Amino acid sequence: MHNPSTVLVGGSLTGTMPNPDLSATAYIESQAFGKRSAPALNPITGIGISGSLGVISATSITDSGLTSSRVPYASAGGLLVDTANLTWNNGTDTLTSGQTFFANGPDPAGLTVHDTTFGSDGVFQTTGGSITLGSTGSSPVRVVQNNVEVFKILPTRNISLGYSGDLSIGNIDRIQVSGITPGSSAIGIGSYSNDAVGAGIEFGKSRAGAVGPNTIIVQSGDAIGTITAYGAGGGSPNYEIATQIGFEVDGIPGVSNNMPGRIIFRTSPSGTQILTEALRLSQDQSAKFSGTVISTKARADTSYSLQVPLTGFSITIGNNVYTLILNPAGALATGTITMPAAPVDGQVVRITSSQNITLLTVSPNAGQTISNAPTAFNVNLTGSQGYEFIYNLSGTTWFRLQ
Repeated sequence: MHNPSTVLVGGSLTGTMPNPDLSATAYIESQAFGKRSAPALNPITGIGISGSLGVISATSITDSGLTSSRVPYASAGGLLVDTANLTWNNGTDTLTSGQTFFANGPDPAGLTVHDTTFGSDGVFQTTGGSITLGSTGSSPVRVVQNNVEVFKILPTRNISLGYSGDLSIGNIDRIQVSGITPGSSAIGIGSYSNDAVGAGIEFGKSRAGAVGPNTIIVQSGDAIGTITAYGAGGGSPNYEIATQIGFEVDGIPGVSNNMPGRIIFRTSPSGTQILTEALRLSQDQSAKFSGTVISTKARADTSYSLQVPLTGFSITIGNNVYTLILNPAGALATGTITMPAAPVDGQVVRITSSQNITLLTVSPNAGQTISNAPTAFNVNLTGSQGYEFIYNLSGTTWFRLQ
């Protein structure tokens, strides 16, 4: 090494104390690149050589492509890094806010991160803003643990666990979970808070036409969410719909604290894959079965109301009461019974008494009529021990059955 010039052919360049620096007028000549040359760096001024290993400190590198404090690309050794920036051999790029780092080259190409602060763990970290991880092409983004794929983000922007492409089950779902063992295709949701709140799945629906918080009101009959089951039928389509649970708006919603809802259970009859309503649970808590109700246990009326009235009593039957039982201590002279205020179409009400009631009044509620209302209870006469009525909603009339 000498000044004004030094020729270095092979080997390494080492500074000699006490003045190990190349002066501002010095240069390095190589057979591969000529005078004032170095791989991916031309010209060079003020490069400091320090330490026994001859480490280049990037403190004053300037030319048209490399500005102050930028670090050149080293074709044989990878990337040279200073405390401020990171540059590779693509012309002018430097990692700064808003720019992207990527790796090119033959497989396996990629980025290895190591931070001794967290042991052997690799860490991506930002002190502000966000970190973007993705692919600019049609290839998926894969997350791998111990050389085994955990999940991938497909070009369709769907997330797939256990399968390389979009599953052909119903709609192309945003999150897909698949496997060949019972546990590998299941979703577990747990809650461990020290309170009465458990884990849950929540659906939301708005008519806004755009994603985000909004107040565009839904309408009666709108589907809020569905849970649908498909089975492989061996034909086309590959998966055929079998059953569904639907959550829907059941009435006109209000601005606040008013969202009537219903749950509808649907099944596909044999020979079809067309969903048919089997059970409807309406906003008034009534249940409507479309098929035959078959019970494997003895019939039980758990809604009955047992009353111990005095003479002159007045009782209104509750909307959810099927049987009203009067059990006074003795015979009564008078009493009044009023039918439910908000019955549904086809609702049945029964009334019975353990004692005689000389003058009984059975009245409809507001806006209703009653056909052939009884006027007394006489437990000694056949047919007077109890009365039964059925309600017709369109005619707002209670019809006596017995």
